[in-house]
Amino acid sequence: MNELIRLPEADITVRAQGLRPTCLAFALSDLNYQLASDHLSPEYLYRAAALASLGWQPNDGMTWESAVAAVKTGQPLEEKFPYQSTEPPVPIPALPRSLALHRNAISLQSNKFDEIVIRLQRQIPTGLALRLTQEFYSPQNGQVLFSDRVIPGMLHAVVVIGHGTTPDSKQWLFIRNSWGSPWGDGNGRAWICESYVAAHSTFAFGVN
Repeated sequence: MNELIRLPEADITVRAQGLRPTCLAFALSDLNYQLASDHLSPEYLYRAAALASLGWQPNDGMTWESAVAAVKTGQPLEEKFPYQSTEPPVPIPALPRSLALHRNAISLQSNKFDEIVIRLQRQIPTGLALRLTQEFYSPQNGQVLFSDRVIPGMLHAVVVIGHGTTPDSKQWLFIRNSWGSPWGDGNGRAWICESYVAAHSTFAFGVN
């Protein structure tokens, strides 16, 4: 891979969400890493989103609307409100307000490949919501091979932190996942090609 752009966020330690539907909380936390130069709490963000969702139940995950509300609430450092292996109980306990919170606004952005690259050139990472294929689960040599066979009902959030090309002139994006270090290149990252982004990205998002 001819690596053309590599953001500093590429080298932040990748964390694992486990079996919980918290990928959006992890992606937003990674996008906001710059606020504290440290890991922010996806658990706090996820619970804030759940509290903002009427009738939320365990494993409901986050909607975009609840994510916007949660980001306005802010996040403490991960060490102050650690991630849990299981979903919170219902009713969800009130979140502590005594912690120092870091907050930023988020907005939807264009998911067109070229515009993502332009943001990377400006040193701005992008969150990306992807429909998943079976190939996404098992990257080959750090690359997610293209397939048009999506897994029904699967939508996953990742963070784009680089851009590159291969000798066959294909363009690729370097992404951070939230499935722990074993995934992808052995550090929780992998390359996805332009055709994968065009076929399977549903929306992009970022911090303002």
